[in-house]
Amino acid sequence: MSEPRSEKSVVWKSGETIYKAGDKANGAFIILSGKVDIFTKEGLKLNQIGEREIFGESSTILNAERSVTAKAAGFEVRAIHINTQNLKKLIKNNIALG
Repeated sequence: MSEPRSEKSVVWKSGETIYKAGDKANGAFIILSGKVDIFTKEGLKLNQIGEREIFGESSTILNAERSVTAKAAGFEVRAIHINTQNLKKLIKNNIALG
């Protein structure tokens, strides 16, 4: 019997909030297509990340609240969500990720 998948595909529309500063972390995301803008609590844009980049991992690994807000930028964003348990397992089993 195969193990259930712990990753799932997610899609956000342009401008949609992915998570807000202060939210409880529930995993990380790898962008498949589109871009994500990262903002401070006060709304200052810090960065824009794109395809094949990961975000949301820091607060997940540290078991802390989200310190920034992430929003879909410009176009639809498609990503893979990696839940907390699987992310920690990947880090534990992979020297390069750890």
